This record gives sequence, structure tokens and C-alpha cells, in this order.
Amino acid sequence: LSDGINTGTRGLQPIHAAIALSALLALLALMRMIRAYNHDLAARGLEASVIRLDGAVEISIQLGVADAIADVVGSGRTLRQHDLVPFGDVLCDSEGVLIEQAGAPEDPARNQLVERIRGIVFAQQNIMLDYDCPRSILADAIKVTPGIESPTLSPLADDNWVAVRAMVPIKGHNDVMDALAQLGAKAILASNIRSCRAL
Repeated sequence: LSDGINTGTRGLQPIHAAIALSALLALLALMRMIRAYNHDLAARGLEASVIRLDGAVEISIQLGVADAIADVVGSGRTLRQHDLVPFGDVLCDSEGVLIEQAGAPEDPARNQLVERIRGIVFAQQNIMLDYDCPRSILADAIKVTPGIESPTLSPLADDNWVAVRAMVPIKGHNDVMDALAQLGAKAILASNIRSCRAL
């Protein structure tokens, strides 16, 4: 293991070496979880063998190399593109954590990087909703989509209607859209957010 790490990290800056080591440790942890899952299958009378594949493991089923795969996924889009369906329980929920050295001196460049990362993470957890709303139900609609500070309201050509824009958590956003439709909102659109600042 140490030889592989030394070879893989030779010439890298410490931060890149740490990232490479983290990726390797994550891979080893994933392999341990998969093997533990395999033991669980054996306890249920199901026989399976675990092989390690690197790269686009999704195509291994189409190539006849595997009958099932365990992979690290975010949205599951790649699985769907290969007509694969998730089954069973998620083996591991994970999150990235940024750690700062205690007592580190103030560094504007580091602070800017942290804010950029925070903006991307926040954007991945939220979605932008736009909809047309009759003024008669606006107060109720704002309760459904309060936004971060407050929703953005824009007048429409018809004075009885207003355009509303608000960020909502991506989890449950379909329920929010349904609630708005039941209230009487129209043209309800959901858009992904790439990044944001000043949260």
C-alpha cells in the first residue's frame, strides 16, 4: 500500500498528495463495504463474487463482465443512461468536509475558495422555482416558497398577476410545485442553480 501511495504521489504538492490519499482510502473503504455486503448476500444463500473495476463500471454489465455493480453515484443519471436500476439499500451515504487548521492566520484567497465551495454545495442542495401567481393567493404562495430572505416579485402585464422567484430545497421540490399548483399558481418552472454567493 505504501509503495503504491509513494509512486502515485511522487512530485505532487502536499495538498494534492492528501487528496490522492483520501481517494485511495475512500476506494479501500468502498471495497470493504462491498465485501461486507457480499457476506450479507452469502448469509441469505446468494452466491456472488466481487471484482474490482476501474473507470466506467456501468458498461461492465453490457460487456458481460458483471451481473450487478456497486458504484459511487450522485444523481444516478449515468446509471439511467445505461438502463440500470438501483436495488437494495444504499451502502453508504457520504459527504465532503472541508477542515481548517485551528488558529490559521486570515487568508483572503482561502476565504474566497471556501465561499466558492459553499456556494456550489448550497446550489446543489437547492433549486430555483419561478411561477406566475394571482395576487389573490400571493400571501399563501409566499408561505410555500419563502426563499432565502424573501422571494423576488415582478409585476406582469396583467395587474392581477405577479411573477415569483424563490430558492427551495431540492429535496421535496416536487411537493412544493404541487402545492403551488393546488393554490392556483401557473407556469411553475424548476431550474438548477450552478453556484451562488452571500448566503
